[in-house]
Amino acid sequence: MKFSLILATLGRAAEPARFLESLKEQSHSDFEVIIVDQNADDRIMAIYKRENNTLPLRYIRSEAGVSKARNAGLKAATGDIIAFPDDDCTYPRDVLHAAAEWLSGHKGYGLLCGSLTQEDGSATVGRWGAKESEITRANAFRYGAALTLFLRKEVVRSIGGMDETLGPGAGTDWGACEDTEYLLQALAAGHKAFYCPRIRIHHPDKTARYGLTAYRRAYSYGMGFGHVARRYGYPAWFIIYNVARPIAGAITSFLTFRPAKAVFHILLSYGRARGWAGTK
Repeated sequence: MKFSLILATLGRAAEPARFLESLKEQSHSDFEVIIVDQNADDRIMAIYKRENNTLPLRYIRSEAGVSKARNAGLKAATGDIIAFPDDDCTYPRDVLHAAAEWLSGHKGYGLLCGSLTQEDGSATVGRWGAKESEITRANAFRYGAALTLFLRKEVVRSIGGMDETLGPGAGTDWGACEDTEYLLQALAAGHKAFYCPRIRIHHPDKTARYGLTAYRRAYSYGMGFGHVARRYGYPAWFIIYNVARPIAGAITSFLTFRPAKAVFHILLSYGRARGWAGTK
């Protein structure tokens, strides 16, 4: 079972290099890495030249926008299983082996979702359940992170590429949920998906520090969430619940003297409401 790991990268160098280092320890060796470089400079080309003799790498360039970059990578992919690692994540040693083993034993499923932790095993952003679960529309927003997805190539051929109006760098207000929308596409097409928490990807907690960058991300991510939820016909109670949750988080943060975190929650809630309402 061959994996195509589509690594869309922009604005980083040390982090993609660390990801490639983590691949050298993989117990499952049948994979290719398709580096999709969105940078205007040659920082990634230098890494590619350094590592090309030690890893099965392919290098392509793309316009800015994570969905555009991933779609460019999909066109070049030759693997049986497609994955979308973030350029600041790392793979534990057995993650590809575990994903291959699970998919080999569950032929009826077209998509597998793992979970996220930080490298020390502590929690990262998001709510990652401890129990295995079928993925449905009801929990797709919880488990639909791109870097945890493993898709059979038949699924990709069936549904095509990601929506390029969604996600970081898309040039729209919808700065997230391109991955959840892709999962929802697959479910709507009749493909089955499953969440397996023991398949863990390491990823830093981006909300550990609060500032302008985190605030912009909260609002744009919220806009993407609301927009996709509206597009797929989620009921009003769903968006009310998901707008209310970060408001509750903001209240808790204020009461525990963490005003910066409270602002983050407020902007996330506001973005979700505006995205749902179809306003910018």
